[in-house]
Amino acid sequence: MPSSRKILFENRSIVVPGEVVAIGNYKLSTGVFRERDAVKASKVGLLDVKGDKIGVIPLEGSYIPSVGDEVIGKVIDEGVNMYLVEIKAPYNGVLLKKIQPDKPTKGELRIGETVMAKIIRFDRGANPLLSIDGPGLGPLRKGMILEVEPSKVPRIIGKKGSMIKMLKELTGCDIRVGRNGLVWVSCKDPRILAVLAKAIRKIELESHVSGLSDRVKAMLEEELTKVREGS
Repeated sequence: MPSSRKILFENRSIVVPGEVVAIGNYKLSTGVFRERDAVKASKVGLLDVKGDKIGVIPLEGSYIPSVGDEVIGKVIDEGVNMYLVEIKAPYNGVLLKKIQPDKPTKGELRIGETVMAKIIRFDRGANPLLSIDGPGLGPLRKGMILEVEPSKVPRIIGKKGSMIKMLKELTGCDIRVGRNGLVWVSCKDPRILAVLAKAIRKIELESHVSGLSDRVKAMLEEELTKVREGS
């Protein structure tokens, strides 16, 4: 390859709009554009390099990992020193069995088990590094997983945690929300679980409408009254 041409990211790295992904005379596929000698991404996605052809595979609706995010995932593989965790992102998360020699993770995990973890390192060129050391982190046993658009997670949590607090107080359920769009819920009564799932879906679908908290509260109180009167 001529020295005047250079790819600035590893293949399958996450890139964002306006980011220069290559310099030089490459053939362009979808998701990129040329600006003078630079090839730039036009959308969020995975860099796709095939020979001298460059493009970006779009990731609309996908979760892009960020350091500090708490995510919910499923253990899909186990190695000698690590677990591989699927977190609804372009890359699987890596959870080391020992983050530090004197600080083991909380017990053994099993393949297929659900876990809540924090992203402690991610540089877009490698798998996110996860940790379950911290309050509220670790295996999530029993319960049920609901899936929402990652962009709607802030509305489910609410300002200063107001929405999630209301959901917990009215239903009495245990609720954990991952920034990657997975919500784990555990309720003693399956009928209340169904009402809670309906409320979370309402928040997702009506996240753009003002007065959402009041409408969700009214719906929950009405539905929960029916459940409790019918018991």
